[in-house]
Amino acid sequence: MSKASKAAFVTGGSGGMGKAVALRLAADGFAVVGHYAGNPAGADAPVTEIAGRGGEAIAVKGDVSESADVDALYHRTMDAFGRLDAVVHCAGIMPLSPIVPEGLDLFDRTIRVNLRGSYLIMAHARSHLGEGGRIVAFSSSERFGQPNDIAGTVAFLVGDDGEWVNSQIVYVNSGFA
Repeated sequence: MSKASKAAFVTGGSGGMGKAVALRLAADGFAVVGHYAGNPAGADAPVTEIAGRGGEAIAVKGDVSESADVDALYHRTMDAFGRLDAVVHCAGIMPLSPIVPEGLDLFDRTIRVNLRGSYLIMAHARSHLGEGGRIVAFSSSERFGQPNDIAGTVAFLVGDDGEWVNSQIVYVNSGFA
């Protein structure tokens, strides 16, 4: 069983903002499950870094647009750490492609991952989060800050000081509107 007092599940934890969030939450004392879809080396890097700092982390593979995969991701989290206190959903895709009739398969995949995947992650979270558990879902279409800028905001939202922040849209954009 885990020695950490809290556990977090971070989708998209293999790179960019997800990796920064995983590292920050581990630094704040969370055991971390970092999800990845297709980059095992990217997923192993934060796990190794967290373990090197004395923390606990595992990487798990799954397709967030598939209900059975999402269910398995949550069960792996519970099996590894026995609890779940925070779900941070930042897995998504943004393929750059011209809008043409031949691009419909790519469009459908984007909708499946970004919309259906978000729904499934949040729907399954409900039955696995402990009392006082937090869900943070975010995305970025344009990035003006750095991944660590986002990670600090997520750490606030899932930490003790974010307890009374509920059902809000929080813009982390350095004042750029």
